[in-house]
Amino acid sequence: MLDEGPDAQRCSKSRYRQTLHGISETLHRIGGQPELASHHRSLLVSARGNAMAATENYHQALPFLQTAASLVGQLDRRPISFEGAEWRDALLQNLDEFVDHAVVMIGEAELCLTQAKDPDPAAVRQSILDVQTAPATRT
Repeated sequence: MLDEGPDAQRCSKSRYRQTLHGISETLHRIGGQPELASHHRSLLVSARGNAMAATENYHQALPFLQTAASLVGQLDRRPISFEGAEWRDALLQNLDEFVDHAVVMIGEAELCLTQAKDPDPAAVRQSILDVQTAPATRT
């Protein structure tokens, strides 16, 4: 988890953004049968909230992961000596706390993302979606 580089971070951000985008796009297209449309709107609004919470939790976890990676770098640079043992123990304790916080936040983000995917925006009945047509072209 600490080795998560920029490419992996972009991939994770992209997953959250794609989920949020899909929900928002479908939400804007719901119309038609009022009772059924209202039900689907309600479900998708909840899913959108979960997707936004997932994104927020993930963003809040990143500084903890970056700080933990920095602490690991400090451990690698400083040789172990009797005088440094106390310093090293304190650094390891801090590292443990940062990783624990990040794990909790990422776990919450993953849970919210899973909840955001139910209902699947693609599963909304076509009969209640406004038909998106391409603009007419003049010849």
